[in-house]
Amino acid sequence: MNLNFKIKEQNITETYGEFLIEPLEPGYGHTIGNALRRVLLVSIPGAAVTSVKISGVKHQFSTVPGLKETILDLILNIKDLNFRMTDSKESSTVKLSVKGPKEITAADLDLPEDVEIINKDHYLGHLGDKKGKLDLEMTVEKGIGYSVAEERSVSTLGILPIDAVFTPVKRVSYEVSAIRVGRQTNLDKLTIKIWTNGVVKPREAMEESARILSSYFSQ
Repeated sequence: MNLNFKIKEQNITETYGEFLIEPLEPGYGHTIGNALRRVLLVSIPGAAVTSVKISGVKHQFSTVPGLKETILDLILNIKDLNFRMTDSKESSTVKLSVKGPKEITAADLDLPEDVEIINKDHYLGHLGDKKGKLDLEMTVEKGIGYSVAEERSVSTLGILPIDAVFTPVKRVSYEVSAIRVGRQTNLDKLTIKIWTNGVVKPREAMEESARILSSYFSQ
């Protein structure tokens, strides 16, 4: 039986979307849903900080005078920055130079033209007095999936590799329910729910995952 399925969108926001695919042949709901979920979670390209160089800091256990956070805590906050890279370059440098007293957020970053920060209100750290100062450079790279810092060993003293989460998709779930079309009562309806970090919209992630899957079968 040749079914012409349709895709409907509902409850769409910048970071969440639901996609209904129906009708599907019996069993195809789980087949397609599982494949799309895997691609969405590991194969959608994104950008992340892969290393940081902090003035006066040689290793993760150093301290910055006046900074409330430890270097480890600062790095954890940096990991949660959501970047969008807008041109063909594979990496860019983002700088930060602030003096205290000040609460430091992503809005304080000095961005090159090809890099955009999505979560501008994201907290990075706090300088408690006017003598406090924080100067750093971070490398932002394009990639997919997850990259462990140990896989990117750097010999230059003072450059700290960071575990990088490239994927802009935070969570994916799907469910399959039975629907009826005419006399056929055992068809599938697939509902896919996508949460992103705002770097890509749910619809963009859905379209890209379908394109990636399709490309595997058209080679």
